[in-house]
Parts: sequence; structure tokens; C-alpha cells
Amino acid sequence: MTKLTPKLSEELVEDVTCYCKLLADPTRLKIMLLLGFQGDFHVSGLCQQLNLNQPAVSHHLSILKDAGVIELRREGKHNYYAFIREPFCDVIKDLIRAVSSDEHAIKYDGLHVKVNEY
Repeated sequence: MTKLTPKLSEELVEDVTCYCKLLADPTRLKIMLLLGFQGDFHVSGLCQQLNLNQPAVSHHLSILKDAGVIELRREGKHNYYAFIREPFCDVIKDLIRAVSSDEHAIKYDGLHVKVNEY
């Protein structure tokens, strides 16, 4: 087995693999985009947006919740879901740092992604 560079740890490989698997499913990607761009949704709202039944949406929400990219908030009789940006964005920043010669940016074929430090 090839030894990984210090910047590309086993933990980072596992995290990136997990997020790629989450994003590879079109329904989960749509859920993450809806929550990320439009804010919190309850299950029935997501069902309407996705044109899917409640068991199907709940299944995908459970997977996303277990992966730590969404959180649940109970309000009355509804469960509201929200996208948690920090873990997802941190993994993307770490991946950019690992594959780039520049610690804070990656450039390729006209694309320039810069990681800002706060």
C-alpha cells in the first residue's frame, strides 16, 4: 500500500469518501442544495420540492443526519432539517490544501478556488 503524504491523511481520505458517497445520490444532493440555499425545511416541504413520498425522503434525511451534514430541530408536530456547513466545508478546505501546491488555493484550467482563513 502506498504511504499517504502528511497532508493527505487516512482521516481526510475517509471524510472525502463519505461526502462523495453522499453527493453521488441525486436525491441527497438535491436535499443538501435545498437546505443549503433555501434554509430549513420540514419533511413534507422536502417531499413537495422533490416530488417524493415521505418514507423515501426520511430515508435520505436519516443518512445525511448520520453523516453529520444535517441537523434536526423539532417544532410543534414538525421536524425541521438544516444543513450544517462547517464539517462539510472543513473537509473541502482540507482536500484543497492536500492536493494543491499552494496552501490556500487551487488553480486548474481557469478555475481558481481560494480558501480564506478566518
